[in-house]
Amino acid sequence: AEFRNVLQEVSDKNPEMLGPLLLAYEATNGTVKSMDALNNYVRNSTGVFKKALIDMNPDIPSVVMRGFWSNVYNNVLSAFATPLRAIASNTAVLMEQGITPFAGAMMTGDKIGMQRAMYTLQGYGEAMANGRKYFAETMRRSAVDPDYVGVAGRESMLEQDKQQMEVLRAFADAAEANGDFGPSALLAQVEVIDDLAKHPWLRFGNRAMQATDGFTQAFMGTLDSRGKAFDKVYRTGNFDADMIEDLQKNAYKEIWGKDEMGREIITDKALKYAAGEVAMNNSNAVNDSVSNMIKRVPALKPFLLFTKTPLNMMSFAASHTPMGRFIKEVNSFDLPFKDVPIDKVKEALASRQIPFDEMAEINYNNVRNELKGRKAMGTIYTMGAVTLFLNSALTGDGVADRQTQKVRRDADWQKRSFKTPTGHWVSYDGLGALSDVVALTANIMDNFDTLGEANLQKLLTGMGFVLSASVTDKTMLAGIEPIYDIVNGNGAAINRWSSSFIPSAVLPGSSQMAELTRLISPNLRVVEEQFFAMLANRTPLKGTLPEQYDWIDGSKIN
Repeated sequence: AEFRNVLQEVSDKNPEMLGPLLLAYEATNGTVKSMDALNNYVRNSTGVFKKALIDMNPDIPSVVMRGFWSNVYNNVLSAFATPLRAIASNTAVLMEQGITPFAGAMMTGDKIGMQRAMYTLQGYGEAMANGRKYFAETMRRSAVDPDYVGVAGRESMLEQDKQQMEVLRAFADAAEANGDFGPSALLAQVEVIDDLAKHPWLRFGNRAMQATDGFTQAFMGTLDSRGKAFDKVYRTGNFDADMIEDLQKNAYKEIWGKDEMGREIITDKALKYAAGEVAMNNSNAVNDSVSNMIKRVPALKPFLLFTKTPLNMMSFAASHTPMGRFIKEVNSFDLPFKDVPIDKVKEALASRQIPFDEMAEINYNNVRNELKGRKAMGTIYTMGAVTLFLNSALTGDGVADRQTQKVRRDADWQKRSFKTPTGHWVSYDGLGALSDVVALTANIMDNFDTLGEANLQKLLTGMGFVLSASVTDKTMLAGIEPIYDIVNGNGAAINRWSSSFIPSAVLPGSSQMAELTRLISPNLRVVEEQFFAMLANRTPLKGTLPEQYDWIDGSKIN
């Protein structure tokens, strides 16, 4: 009755605003039901400074800041090398995915599991074909429809954004009818920012990353469908060799659904979780907490642009080491199915979006075999890393002693690299979380003299370096360091961060420009701790900086 009276009053006194009020009421599920609430909604939706530092009303996002950050992400991901690195990382993990279930089944003595792994492995050719098809389809859809988020699965958020823009357009039209052109002028600027953010060329990196995720989902969906067909044919006792191909096709069809426009997308939750492990973009409680904090304090966002990937990389790498015991999602599958209470099995499967049904034991054992296989592969990586390091053919992140590390850098030392038989050093850092396992081993070996020190201070310094290089840098904690330096007035740190972030904020394609600069001028330069010198080092002006030379043989340092 109260809202009805408000509508009647608006209709009598300011009829132009009746439409915007009703749209806002619908968009906010009844929260906006007065002109004062509508004005507050519009103010928050178009806020700039109050939404950039500390947001007192995060439930109403600013379309201005949303457009700004969309452009920042486009610029950060604009380098062609960015999706190539993601492809290399995903490829390395997908190759491992074919081995880990077999290795895990061997460790647990699961003969059927070994047969299942071999049968699944035979489908890699088909998986590649399906992955490429979905990759191309995702690239095409995202080029035609800038709002396409089928792979990411954020349709509800997209609908909220559309409703918010509809309310603002209706409000601007109503204000213009009353002779107030301010909202229309502001909305025009917002639409220009939004159009820039949605340009398919400027979104190439973003689109390619999304398509890469689509490839991973279709690839793993093919292998998963083969595994499900195997389980039904061999493990349920209904053996019929002629049925297995039909079962596989049906299982593959079941992972697909329709988006709001009727387009086919992968919707299977368990599969998307498994693919998210490979693509390093699964959500988790820590990431959700950080995201909520950033909503309240947007000033942190420049320092924490990416929160999912580093956390997932750390978790995936830990699953290959004894540290996996401290991760609940990994340790939950440590015991055999018969030794785990049913409620714990349900909880463990639910953590991976797997339903508890008549296939629960089979699904539990399949996941357990894979996780056991990761530990086996982690042991192989470690043994290989130790062998290479002892033969001076492997590097990690360096040593804790800053002077020693500086001398290494000046002598053209390359971190996270291995020596080929021809004597050339090649980086292994592009293998994602797998490279972290190797680097951790190299870091421990490289700092063994410090880690074995009786001197407590040196011991703690060495342990801190290994931890920070191998673990902390793979979490959001690495982004906190510049904040600490800036608050403490560290001029060099301020210049370093500013020269990195400002181009991303104002220059379309800034990351690609930096990539081209490195290709044109690959040699290291002498960079003073000044803003313009650091900025020049990331632009074609890098060629104006003095080159750095190896102090031993006088050659240029790459």
